[in-house]
Formats: sequence, structure tokens, C-alpha cells
Amino acid sequence: MLRISPILVIVLLGLLANDTVSAAKSVNDKSHHVTFGAQGPREVHLGRFTAMEKFKPMQIVEGKFIYSVKPNDLHYDRTITRIVVTDQYDNGNGGYATLKDGGPSTNYAVIQFKSQRNHGYNFIIDIYGI
Repeated sequence: MLRISPILVIVLLGLLANDTVSAAKSVNDKSHHVTFGAQGPREVHLGRFTAMEKFKPMQIVEGKFIYSVKPNDLHYDRTITRIVVTDQYDNGNGGYATLKDGGPSTNYAVIQFKSQRNHGYNFIIDIYGI
């Protein structure tokens, strides 16, 4: 009768579990999603916006997104609690988003976008606040 060592079984199970975790992780690691701030109670969705720029050959494309409340748009100022920037390129060729000014605990935000060379960017920006 074939006897398998318990240590060998544990090592094999550990390797199999590690492969499935790394496979799931590698799919999600290619996109450049970023979240500024944290979800809080009584948080409401203030808006969804799209920032997109097509590629330019042999260049890095940059852009800026500015969120501010328009006068007379709301009866009272909202304070941003969280900004979720979702990269629509999930193959690793998307751009990068950086919060340059404002953001959580303010009522405005300035986000800078930068693509990789020879690629564009396409982001969805969700802004939440109280």
C-alpha cells in the first residue's frame, strides 16, 4: 500500500493554495484603481465622471480633472469623504491617477492623470460625500 507522508500532503496543499491566490491576484494587479479617503456613515454619491484621453504615438498623455460644486447647485456645501478612481484598462496598459489638491474633507478635488507611453487612459471617477 502506498503511504503518503502528512508533511508532503501539507506542502502540496500549500503550493496549490498559493497558486490559486497568486492567479487571482495577478488578474487584479494589472489595473490602476485608486481610492482617496474612506467610506463613512451617511455617505452619498455626489457624482460620476469620466476622464479619457486617446493615445499619442511615442508620447505620454497627461490630463487634469477638477471637481467643484457649481454656485447655486446645492443648498449647502457637501464635504468629500471618498474619491474612487477606476481604471477601465484592466490589462496593465492604463494610466495613473494622482490627487494633486483638495479631496477628502474639502469640497473640491484636482486629480492629475498620466498615461503610459504609447497608451491613453480611461478612468471613471466616483465622488462621495456628506
